Amino acid sequence: MVQEIEHEYRTLISEEKYTQLVATFIDKNARHLSFVNYYFDDKDLTLTNLEMVLRVRQKSPTEYKLTLKTNLNGSSLETTQKISSTEFYQLQKGLFPDGEIKNKIKDIVNTGSLHLVAILANDRLEITYENHLIVLDKSTYNNIIDYTLEVEGNTLEIAKRKFEEILKIFNIEVTKNTLTKSKRAIYTKLN
Repeated sequence: MVQEIEHEYRTLISEEKYTQLVATFIDKNARHLSFVNYYFDDKDLTLTNLEMVLRVRQKSPTEYKLTLKTNLNGSSLETTQKISSTEFYQLQKGLFPDGEIKNKIKDIVNTGSLHLVAILANDRLEITYENHLIVLDKSTYNNIIDYTLEVEGNTLEIAKRKFEEILKIFNIEVTKNTLTKSKRAIYTKLN
């Protein structure tokens, strides 16, 4: 089990801005990743309504990570545990794997009532730039493709400064109240 605090700012961007940013940063030791996120919640979206995200990220046919994201004063606390492909398939049938994440949510939601609520495929470019992590995502879910710029820093204030600098340099207008990937995938599936 791993716990990590994530301080980030993000905005949806156009395909044109995404292409421009990729062209700018691709040569700066960029790391390309592809993965699929599977989001779980109960029928009432209890976790989502509490600003929590429960997802399984599949990076390969044999690599699965179960993550619980919770709000932490504007940042995110991520608790992650590796699970097997068998545990992933059992989770889809209502059998939640033992571990720290189950211990954290069992008093909030009946783990047996959790089911798959959305799937999101993601192509990601990660660039370490001036002590920040710049993330460019191309996300596909529910017949929708969108593009996101995220900037992570050691604190929210530091991430915000670099985020605003990049917005200014590339003439990007911030999308107010950008929903998280999980909420975009879940809410568009419901509508």
